Amino acid sequence: IGGAENLVGLGHDDDEGSAIIDITPEDEDKLMRLGELGFDRDRCLEAYLACDRNFELAANMLLNSMSMY
Repeated sequence: IGGAENLVGLGHDDDEGSAIIDITPEDEDKLMRLGELGFDRDRCLEAYLACDRNFELAANMLLNSMSMY
């Protein structure tokens, strides 16, 4: 369907805490850019959503998490 937003499922069908999240093409672009920093998609998505879809904050969160290890 043209113009439909991507949907990302978190969790498994049998999990009570499952959620469906709308991911726009703009969000997808930002997630790809976060991934280019060397992080897997799940971590990028988690940081991006935790930072209210703010790319800069999510990038800082991911990069700061590297110094913890």
